[in-house]
Amino acid sequence: RWHQTTQFFQNRDLLEEETRIAAETAAQLKDDAKRLSINLKEKEAKLNEREEIMRRNDSKLDESIADAEKKWVDIERASQDLELRRIDMESKEKELKNVQADLEEEMKKLENFDRARSTQHEEIEKLNEQLFELEITNQDLVTKVKASERKRLTLEESISKLKEERLEIQQKNHDL
Repeated sequence: RWHQTTQFFQNRDLLEEETRIAAETAAQLKDDAKRLSINLKEKEAKLNEREEIMRRNDSKLDESIADAEKKWVDIERASQDLELRRIDMESKEKELKNVQADLEEEMKKLENFDRARSTQHEEIEKLNEQLFELEITNQDLVTKVKASERKRLTLEESISKLKEERLEIQQKNHDL
């Protein structure tokens, strides 16, 4: 019996020791559980914070994408405007070339006109020279005509005198 009692007490001591160790382990586990719970709550808070940041970043990313799409549309519109301007510039360049060709044609006409005018000017100078010569010739002729007129008048006077003389002679002849 002694052995059983000893055994009982040893078992009781072992059981108490195991209970104490179990209680310490339980306390340790309880502390660990509290720490884990606190860590879990902190990590959960951080995760929620990160999720919120990600949501905000997603929202900003969506806004950035929308802005980028708007800018892309603006770029496309600007590109189309530039293309229209390029086409308009090509059209105006063609018009300018046509105007330039017309201008060159007009310049040729003006050069021809200028040459013709120069030729006419030379001809006018020649005609003026001829006119001057004709005026001199005309003055000479006028002078000659005046001289001829004076001679004619003189001749007419002479003829008149001769006629008178002839009449007188005829009268005298008749009288005789």
